[in-house]
Amino acid sequence: MLAGRRDVVDADQRIADEILGILFTGTGHELIGLGKPEHRLAWAQEHREWLWPDLRLDFSEHAYLLPIYQDEHPEIVASKASQMGLSEWAITDAFWAGDARGANVLYLLPGTGDVQDFSTARIGLAIEASEYIAGIISPDYADDSYRTQARDRQTLKRIRNRFLYIRHGSVKADGRAPHLKVAQIDMVIYDEYDEMDRRAPAIAAKRLGHSHLKWQRWISTPTLPDFGIDAELKASDFRQWHVRCASCGDDQPLLPFVNLIKQVDGAGRPTKWFHSRGHPEWPFVGCRKCGKPLNRTGEGRWIPTNIGPDRHGYQVSRLLSPRVDLSELIRAGQSYDEEAHRQWVNQDLGMPHQVGTGGYSATLLRGVQQPYAWPANSWRCAMGVDVGSVLHVVVRRFRKDGAGRQMRRAVHVATVDRFEDLDPLMRRFDVRQCVVDALPETREALRFAKRFDGKVKLAWYSAGSGAKRDEAAREKPTEEYMLDLDRTRTLDALWSFYRSGDIENSQMLGADNELHDHLQAMSRVVETDRNGNPVARWVSARADHYAHADNYANVALDRLGPPAEGDTAVLIAGDGKGNGRDREESAWR
Repeated sequence: MLAGRRDVVDADQRIADEILGILFTGTGHELIGLGKPEHRLAWAQEHREWLWPDLRLDFSEHAYLLPIYQDEHPEIVASKASQMGLSEWAITDAFWAGDARGANVLYLLPGTGDVQDFSTARIGLAIEASEYIAGIISPDYADDSYRTQARDRQTLKRIRNRFLYIRHGSVKADGRAPHLKVAQIDMVIYDEYDEMDRRAPAIAAKRLGHSHLKWQRWISTPTLPDFGIDAELKASDFRQWHVRCASCGDDQPLLPFVNLIKQVDGAGRPTKWFHSRGHPEWPFVGCRKCGKPLNRTGEGRWIPTNIGPDRHGYQVSRLLSPRVDLSELIRAGQSYDEEAHRQWVNQDLGMPHQVGTGGYSATLLRGVQQPYAWPANSWRCAMGVDVGSVLHVVVRRFRKDGAGRQMRRAVHVATVDRFEDLDPLMRRFDVRQCVVDALPETREALRFAKRFDGKVKLAWYSAGSGAKRDEAAREKPTEEYMLDLDRTRTLDALWSFYRSGDIENSQMLGADNELHDHLQAMSRVVETDRNGNPVARWVSARADHYAHADNYANVALDRLGPPAEGDTAVLIAGDGKGNGRDREESAWR
């Protein structure tokens, strides 16, 4: 813990602090280049009262943070929802370790851009907000020979006679990471651990080899179960925040799927939650025993659930935040976009989520078949077209059921030979949005799009998994008729519609039909990329044209959106052979 006093480092924390306190009486600590040996909490309250120039360190509304600031265990894991104050805790930890414990610190971030932004915005604001930290980072030495000690770089900060290295966690294809080969360090902080190259943490940990501290901090929003921060959390004592119900006295952990969300559908979207009587728009965090509201931001305590590991771990849910809007939190979880749903579980709930491998089972597909006849025509529809030796066509429309759900009903499933054969379908079904495969007949597809200007988009699949995109489907600004689709993300969304029961296919398709056969040809698999990170994609075992036509139809339906309240349509319900009878049907039925 202290250079030149090896007898100290093997003592336990309490004894070491007593010895350090004696050594650092008066101004002695300055003579050997260290600050006073305060505990982290006291140091933070004295020297980081202001985290930013306009943001104060406040435990009154963030009671869950106080025990974490008090925890000085060598190994700490924090699996967290976004915006929970843990990165500021880590910054405090780094400054405190360098100043009061004489530690060289390596602060590791996922990418190169993250280092610049983090150093300028987060570290820069921390220095600006604290006169004390500004003094120990850039001391005003009278002796010109020490002027170089005041020099400051984005990737390197001098804390008295110790250093804070800020590095990115990228590793070259051949396994080299020269930027991580820094001098001996005493602490490594892995911030956003799940986004790093899997090889970087192992390389960084090697730099702890000659340290007597060997402190490590893992901080991240979780992504997948048993991966990254979730695996590190499960290897810790796994602490959860407990509160006591004021009504029944039950002491319980605050868990999103126990104390807020009561029920989800087949795709994991919330369908029931704790709320004020008769007002589902007024949700609250409720007691698992009596159902009364809990004070989620009041007093509580961290209780380990995994006795044994000598590593402290914290699972920090968004339910602990005084700033969270519970109505918005639930609304965000009801998205059909699988990537948006994953981010909701990860970022908002602070939990790992895996859509998993699998596909369309026969049971799943039978469950979406409903007893209705194919209409000879329809109103306000969306169409998807996949291009092969023939054109596979799926037409869908919104239908509001008795419970108010927006069902996605198929009204036409067929093949045509030529693009010209699509024109009468556009008119018969009043197609307002159509998405058609751009390949391999790009010229023919473009001519078709120009015939129905403003209603047709040509789809190009991108190979990305969607993790770095805001939208699953986006227009190409320089190409008028083009639509860029994230292949995995849009196919995930289609699967989500089927699993949640929001898809309706007619029983007239029959038990064995090409649409369902093509859907069953597709499987979702999770593979590992060259950096060791899991990547999901959809693979096909045989013909899958209708599956992609259905995907395009649902993308088109998303672009169209549900009809306005009160809109009606005249449908002709037929027998599937073009022999129909007139009947008027509301667009909401």
